[in-house]
Amino acid sequence: AALFRGAAMRLSQPAVVAARAMATAATTAEPLSTRFVGETLLVRETGLLQEYRAKLSSANPAAQRLFAVENSNKRELNKFAKAEAIRSIQKRPGDTGSTDVQIAAISARITALTGHMQQHKKDLHNLRSLQGLVQQRRKLLKYLKRTDFPRYVSLLSELNVRGVDRL
Repeated sequence: AALFRGAAMRLSQPAVVAARAMATAATTAEPLSTRFVGETLLVRETGLLQEYRAKLSSANPAAQRLFAVENSNKRELNKFAKAEAIRSIQKRPGDTGSTDVQIAAISARITALTGHMQQHKKDLHNLRSLQGLVQQRRKLLKYLKRTDFPRYVSLLSELNVRGVDRL
């Protein structure tokens, strides 16, 4: 119960009641349908996802289906993808301010906003946010290219991002 307390707090009251009922239901219930963002899940099968699934494996099967990552909303999936991107680039635990980590976090947000913009082409507010994020990432990449070129090249290949053309 302590594992799911934070997730249950964010749910509305009827959803909490439904979650409790589902957790105490028989384990032979039909599995919940999985929801994907677009056609694929945004998070890779590494690090945080494995830890989350390991914690979830000790729970009731009904609770496992209820709190599965595949059933998360887009905001939670984006948060998870950003955390995973940061974790994969970090030099040490707690490293959130280095240029590499900032670029990875911005790249995860850009990926999420790009998917949103493909569905909602007339959303000008988020288009402007996306353009600002791209410019911010571009500035950070330009700085990294100027100060530490080998790290810049390795980060580009790791994040699968095109480089900055000029300084």
